[in-house]
Amino acid sequence: MKNCRHWQETLWLEVYGELGPEEQLKWENHLSTCEACLQERKRLIHLLENIKESMPEPSISRESARALRTAVSEKLGEKHHRGWWHPFLAGYIKPLHVAAVCGVLVVAFGWFGIRGIQHTRTVKIASDAGVEEKMIVNNIDILENLDLLEEMETLEKLDQVMGRQNATI
Repeated sequence: MKNCRHWQETLWLEVYGELGPEEQLKWENHLSTCEACLQERKRLIHLLENIKESMPEPSISRESARALRTAVSEKLGEKHHRGWWHPFLAGYIKPLHVAAVCGVLVVAFGWFGIRGIQHTRTVKIASDAGVEEKMIVNNIDILENLDLLEEMETLEKLDQVMGRQNATI
């Protein structure tokens, strides 16, 4: 069997009676030509027979077997007949959980309902600006001091009016 390691799994399957008909035929052909595998098979069968003799099967009373069969059948029936409502009735989802989720939803929808969903505003940089916007960026000092310029214009007019009056006096 040392030279035939690829047949080891086949040996175990054959001993336990789980070998298919095609594999069984190939295995028997191999056993007819390989003495090592044949001896290994005999030793394994002898070992398994000794184990069965030395360790008797555990016995179970008829009542215990019936109770076990009934319990397994009931569990299988429960799983098979469960509906979509089972988590609610089995107590997995508690009323407190439902109330908490509803409260979070009310707060979230209320918050967005009052404030509205605000869109982010895009900030343009000077390189993205058009011709007019570039002029505004260049003349930003003038725009910031527009009130001061208007006052200066008024002062100039006042100076002109005062200058005429001084000339006539």
